[in-house]
Amino acid sequence: MALLGPRIPAPRPTTQVREPVVTDNAAPTFITPEEPRLAAPSMPDLPKPPRPSVAKPDRTTGFMDAVLIQRNPPIYPVRAMKKHIEGSVTVNATVGTDGVPRGVRLVSGDPILGQAAQEAISQWRYVPAVSGGVPVESQVTISINFQSKP
Repeated sequence: MALLGPRIPAPRPTTQVREPVVTDNAAPTFITPEEPRLAAPSMPDLPKPPRPSVAKPDRTTGFMDAVLIQRNPPIYPVRAMKKHIEGSVTVNATVGTDGVPRGVRLVSGDPILGQAAQEAISQWRYVPAVSGGVPVESQVTISINFQSKP
């Protein structure tokens, strides 16, 4: 057997230090270029909170009308009270995909009462109509009966 001489240790790889970033709250990370990075030890899976059930729109469904969700009653005009004007007014409106009534117009009834009805209806809010699972514009016809108190 031949003797090779004294054993010289292999040179150690150099270590690089990464400067901490302002958002880091941890100590600097030491990286050795020749050593592979090891994955963090796996932690047992924690139970996940249950996901809320969200109904997915069924694109095969038919049409669903707009649904009124916020309604403020019309203010009975003082002029109409003084003149003892009562009666029913009918108003048409287009409910947009955002649930806001637009194009509110009087179809029948006293114009003074109709103006009060139009102002009130323009402040109402709807869940928009749905066709095939998608919100769509729709037409609504609204009747309001104005009666002075006895």
